[in-house]
Amino acid sequence: MSVLTDRLMSRREVEHVTGRARTTLYRMAMSGELCPRKVRGRLGYLESEVQQYLVSLPVVGPKLSDVDIDNYSTQPQRAIV
Repeated sequence: MSVLTDRLMSRREVEHVTGRARTTLYRMAMSGELCPRKVRGRLGYLESEVQQYLVSLPVVGPKLSDVDIDNYSTQPQRAIV
């Protein structure tokens, strides 16, 4: 997508979508990992670059092939004391 047609996201939107704090976003910009852009006088993050960042994150949790579907529950398990 072109810079001119890509949606510009505000810092707060990026914080919400990524779960990263403002200071973390600043550090990421300093390292070149996820940089805000100035487009038509506005500073923000290109939506396509934020999506690329999210896709690049490692997946945490069990692999689907490791989950026993018949005994899977989304309810928290109680500890047996």
